[in-house]
Amino acid sequence: SRCVQEVVAKWGTIHHLINNAGIMLLAYFKNADLGDLDAMIDVNIKGPIYCTHAVLPHMRQANKTCNIISISSDADRKVFPGSATYSATKAALSLFSEGVRFECANDKVPVRFTSISAGAGATELFSHVPDQEIKTLFGSFPPMHMLNGPDIASVVMNVLQSADHMD
Repeated sequence: SRCVQEVVAKWGTIHHLINNAGIMLLAYFKNADLGDLDAMIDVNIKGPIYCTHAVLPHMRQANKTCNIISISSDADRKVFPGSATYSATKAALSLFSEGVRFECANDKVPVRFTSISAGAGATELFSHVPDQEIKTLFGSFPPMHMLNGPDIASVVMNVLQSADHMD
């Protein structure tokens, strides 16, 4: 991609990619808008796949360990009302990361793959939920302590600072 080429031209290589973009357009499947389903598939699956595809050749030629970290969700293994498609996209992201990790496992200079399956975060994601039934349902749940940006950033930093042989 053009962005990757610009980064490589300016900095010489890419050592880290954090696949963090995601949208959560929860809806009961009976109420789901096909455009919303396409958007989740495009952003949550295609985005990380395309970004990884663009940076991986540069990382495989680097002279130090590189990292591809994908911020997934615990919805990659937990389905809740209205999350069928969202959960499917997050499971796909986690499995994609694992599959490409296997492909790169024997490279001379490793590219480490980490999938972080974070829980509910204090982000704007829920404000984009289009299905009023889902908003009502989730509004009836007891309050919980939500993860925030620094919580996830600390996990990412732990990954980046861990030993080279760790995924």
